[in-house]
Formats: sequence, C-alpha cells, structure tokens
Amino acid sequence: MAKGLFNNLQGIDAFGKTTEDVKVKPRTGAFLTILSAAIILSFTAMEFFDYRRVTVDTSIVVDKSRGEKLTVNMNVTFPRVPCYLLSVDVMDISGET
Repeated sequence: MAKGLFNNLQGIDAFGKTTEDVKVKPRTGAFLTILSAAIILSFTAMEFFDYRRVTVDTSIVVDKSRGEKLTVNMNVTFPRVPCYLLSVDVMDISGET
C-alpha cells in the first residue's frame, strides 16, 4: 500500500520540466557557478575564523581634543575585601591627581 502511495506522489510536481532541446548548458555558466561558490566559501571561512579570534587590547586612549576635565565613574566589586583596604590613585600626564 505504501509503495502505491509513493508512486502516486512522484507524479505531482509544482514546477514543470523543460525538454532537453531547450536546455542550454554552457561551460561559462559552470565556471561562474564554481567560482562564485569558491568565493562564498572563502568569505564564509574568513568571517568564521575572524569571529573565533580573540584579541585583547589593554590600552585606553582618552580623547583630549575637547579640553575639558574628564569624569570617570567606576563600579568595581571585590568580594571578601574590606573597603578600608581599597584605594584608587589616578594621575594624568601633567601630574594632576
């Protein structure tokens, strides 16, 4: 019974088939398909490896072009350290603290 059902479903097709005499298969089309697939795969691989790469930048650059004082707010939590043991000392390039 299942075999007969599958045979009936094979005849149903949403897209009509073209005859062999109207199909054109040039070599340039195959070359462009292979070339575009290679380009897409290489870009995908490059983006994946760039996504997986970890870069650590430990420098901070302050924009000094505005000529104003810079307000820095920090919220740092140190578990199991009393507050009287913690301090932050900040000095700019001119020596102002």
